[in-house]
Amino acid sequence: MDNEIVFNEALIEEREQAIQEIQQQIGEVHEVFKDLATLVHAQGVIIGKFFFTLYGTYAAQFFGLVTNVYMFCSRGNRYKH
Repeated sequence: MDNEIVFNEALIEEREQAIQEIQQQIGEVHEVFKDLATLVHAQGVIIGKFFFTLYGTYAAQFFGLVTNVYMFCSRGNRYKH
């Protein structure tokens, strides 16, 4: 009976150590996900700025084209027969 108690106590201690290791690993995984969330947020801001700049560039080019067409047409440069 004493051998069984010693064996069970050793088994309980081993399981407690395994649980503590798992808790530590969960904490480490949590930190990784927090870091990942920070990176994703930062990349989202960068991507947003990229698209804003890209859209602004195309909008400026389109506005410039429209302005040039308007200026051309308003000068009276029309095809004459």
